[in-house]
Amino acid sequence: MYISEWLMWFGDSVSAPIRRKWQMPKLAKHLRPSDFRRNYTKIKVSDNPRPIGPYYAYNDSYLEIRGGRGEHFRGIITLLGLVLFLIPFSYAYLAIKMIARIVTNQESDLAPAILFVSFYSLLFIIFGYFFIYYYRHICRFELFTLRHIRVRFNRVTQQVFIQRPKHCGGTVVFRWKDIMPINTDSHHSNQEQSQFVNIFYFPSYKTGLPFTDGFSIGKNTNRPQDNRDEWEFIRRYMETGLAGLPKPRLTTTLPLPFRGWQEQIKPIFDVFNQTPKLVSYLILIPSLIFILPLLSLGYFLSECLCWQFKWPEAIQEAGKIGRLKPKETQLLDYPVTIWKNQVDDNS
Repeated sequence: MYISEWLMWFGDSVSAPIRRKWQMPKLAKHLRPSDFRRNYTKIKVSDNPRPIGPYYAYNDSYLEIRGGRGEHFRGIITLLGLVLFLIPFSYAYLAIKMIARIVTNQESDLAPAILFVSFYSLLFIIFGYFFIYYYRHICRFELFTLRHIRVRFNRVTQQVFIQRPKHCGGTVVFRWKDIMPINTDSHHSNQEQSQFVNIFYFPSYKTGLPFTDGFSIGKNTNRPQDNRDEWEFIRRYMETGLAGLPKPRLTTTLPLPFRGWQEQIKPIFDVFNQTPKLVSYLILIPSLIFILPLLSLGYFLSECLCWQFKWPEAIQEAGKIGRLKPKETQLLDYPVTIWKNQVDDNS
């Protein structure tokens, strides 16, 4: 689900007063002035670097990992969409069924039959219009869009590439040395209790953009140390290479029927471990028997109704001999409405 990514992009693309109210205070709340001066790519945070993933590629030139937050909620919007989708088409089915009766002379009273067809056809048009016009903005959080956000760390060019849907900021290129991990320091104790995945920012004072960009990677862990271990794995890969690092297990971007089980069952057990045993059993049984299969079905359908674009050629070939280094993202690379808004705000 791309709700978090969309919210951040919305905060980046609106006017400065709204940005200051919604985004920047939230970013700065857990950060001290010294945090902005640190080079996080040189700071060791763990003695146990390990990949948690899921990873899509790992070689001498780059590693690629899944991005995005809220994967354990994926499938809810899909199931809701299927239910809403059935409403207009149930009216269409009734209208077509009555038309078939009229054509085959099975309906003796023609006037009420025509009125019936007209009424249900009108309902189909009305509900279909609202479904297409409004729900399309919601369903694109997990339907008819990129199957997964991907983040590629290229150690040859020392760059980070992020592939996202356009409504979440699109594909961007940043320098590796500009990255800022948010939940790897022990003094962020309040924040690390609320974060479930590794979150990173590229601050505006480093990128030159008038807004801060960011992304998240990997699975929900609920353990700050897991986040530190994986960040240390990525950091050492980018700084020193593959030597001494465990090789991650690679997966595919294609739809898999049981990919969502691990993402969805882990939060359930995390809740159960913090509640009394009797309450846990009362919740566990219906969750596993009814809710979990439904969510898994929605997750798989969501993957099947999405696609995975290839990286742009410049990124795909980045780091190869004779190939130019991709240029970092600049404000003019964004749509006109975005950079014009930023220019107007700063004028």
